[in-house]
Amino acid sequence: DGSVLAILSVHTKVDGDTMFALSTGEVDGDMVSIGTAAVVVTARAIINAVKNVCLKEDRI
Repeated sequence: DGSVLAILSVHTKVDGDTMFALSTGEVDGDMVSIGTAAVVVTARAIINAVKNVCLKEDRI
């Protein structure tokens, strides 16, 4: 999953992550494609968040 691509030591008993997804069910979806997309966007979101925190370090 996307967490594994972006975070070292993920999926431990105390990592504290939870993910939720919602759907209207209006369109049929291929679960493999949806799962793959979720992995990619999760990894990108984590990397983006880390980069932005590092750039704004003087505000922390």
